[in-house]
Amino acid sequence: MTAILMVLTIGMAAYILAGRPYQQDATNLVGLVGSETIEPKPLLETSQPGQIEDILRAELGYRLLVPNIIGARIVGVGTWDADRNVRIPVITYDDPEGDINEALVLNYAMLDKISGAVFLDRSVRQELEQDQSFAVVSSSDDREVVLWRSGDDIFVVVAEKGAGRLIPRIQQPESVPQG
Repeated sequence: MTAILMVLTIGMAAYILAGRPYQQDATNLVGLVGSETIEPKPLLETSQPGQIEDILRAELGYRLLVPNIIGARIVGVGTWDADRNVRIPVITYDDPEGDINEALVLNYAMLDKISGAVFLDRSVRQELEQDQSFAVVSSSDDREVVLWRSGDDIFVVVAEKGAGRLIPRIQQPESVPQG
């Protein structure tokens, strides 16, 4: 009985540690969102989702469909240099209701490339396994961060006035372009 308990304990410890090999020196993405650390470099000022999609495809080779936030207006797009070789798109919004300012847009391939510097917790990744799924996580300053998946893309947003207000306003695209 003791041997079985020891094997289970060692197995559980190995499972937990195996999922976090890079997290020792990396920063949780949820903690970075909305902080002064992420300062996007402007690419284009526009209110047209199609123009954002076009410039991201041309500049970064990144294909996505921009979601609509009911009542908020897109004002532009920029990029955040998450790592030497990875530029993360950041869509900027003007929201009279004050629920959203900007959305980081990335995918699992980007997360893997920046894993030495930034990580997304395994439990959040699991919540986002299905297309059109949402996850809500509390940041270190007690604000709610909303993450959602649309196709291969993951959108990360600080819900300035709470996830319950923001999530019903998110209109995900019907189909996502294939890369």
